[in-house]
Amino acid sequence: VAHDATVFCNGRRVFHHGGGYTAGHTNRGPEEPESEGMSWTNDWDFPDNAQFNKQLSFVYIDENDFVKAADAYKGYLKKLEEPGYNDFVQQAIFSYFAGVDSKEKDMAVANANFDDAVSFADKALSIMENYKPVKIKGDVAKQRADKAEISSAAVPLYLESVALLEKASDPSRYASDAKDLYLYLGNYYYSKKEDA
Repeated sequence: VAHDATVFCNGRRVFHHGGGYTAGHTNRGPEEPESEGMSWTNDWDFPDNAQFNKQLSFVYIDENDFVKAADAYKGYLKKLEEPGYNDFVQQAIFSYFAGVDSKEKDMAVANANFDDAVSFADKALSIMENYKPVKIKGDVAKQRADKAEISSAAVPLYLESVALLEKASDPSRYASDAKDLYLYLGNYYYSKKEDA
């Protein structure tokens, strides 16, 4: 995937590469039923090959199964000697969408994936200060907010993300994310103006 490519899945924008999504596949034995909450931890039944896990994650993206995609990508990260910034961002994005897709089915799974999204975003930020991981954390804050707080839950993180985005050498490369950030913040400030 090109560094500045926007990836779509069935018409849905999944991520803008360059600024990356756990719990479907299992370590079950041949006679054991699959449990929705299980995920790989030791990968004993998969090839010991990082690229296998990485490609598997994108196969699951094509199938619109973000939970399995996130889990597969986590398996990929475990096989890397030293994951980099883009690896952690990719995992954070996959985990975020896995959380979103799980909210209506199982909040425990959703929250576990949201926790992963924040954790991997923080790991990316420990390598490089960039707007994208901060935006992901804001996205998670919105998803976790009560209905009455959705319009304000991400404001602090989105403001931080905008400040970092504006420092980018070419902010226009991230126009889709910029639009999301400015629209959310604009709606928030206009609502405050109307309430005043």
